[in-house]
Amino acid sequence: MDAPYEVARVRALIAAALRELGDDDMAMLELDATRRTFELLRAGPDLASLDTHWGRAPSRPDGLSKRGRQ
Repeated sequence: MDAPYEVARVRALIAAALRELGDDDMAMLELDATRRTFELLRAGPDLASLDTHWGRAPSRPDGLSKRGRQ
């Protein structure tokens, strides 16, 4: 079953759960995947909702997360 929009919505929920659990690096990975899918689908309202709830993801100069630098 190909349902990219629904998968992206679930990934946003997973990102929120990971953030609540304190795993910010994994939350950002899920959020980035969600954002890319919404951009590809041109889901403007969903992107706006992500920005409102999460803010824009800060870019890292080396492209690595905290976990990736360990």
